[in-house]
Amino acid sequence: MPLIQLASEDYSPPSRDMSPAKGTIARSILLGFPLCVLLDIVLGILIPDHVMNVVLVVMTSILFFGSLLVAFGTVTRNRWGINTKPVNCPTCGAAMPRLRRPKSLTQALWAGGTCGKCGCEMDKWGRFTTLKRIS
Repeated sequence: MPLIQLASEDYSPPSRDMSPAKGTIARSILLGFPLCVLLDIVLGILIPDHVMNVVLVVMTSILFFGSLLVAFGTVTRNRWGINTKPVNCPTCGAAMPRLRRPKSLTQALWAGGTCGKCGCEMDKWGRFTTLKRIS
């Protein structure tokens, strides 16, 4: 017998109302492409080439070092990493939902969550951070 009983509505197919309107995505792409071309032309006229080269080097460096930070954080399981695996509460063992509502600024910035059963706060990797009583 499973520990967690799933309700029958958990198996219902997704509703049709959630899908985007027909043609919305195609319309966005068709409008977005000419706007990007126009922006490229205007920026090419307003900003000299040597300034754009400096901006390109700076932005590429920031993206490169940011991706290294995320890769290192994922391997070492620190706050910069990305956790794609399900997490259980470290104190009571309850499964944490994939979508969460942050209850503090730290949870909003660095992920993590609060257990609905015991009030335990944990990081995104499921490690204990603090214990709060639920009234």
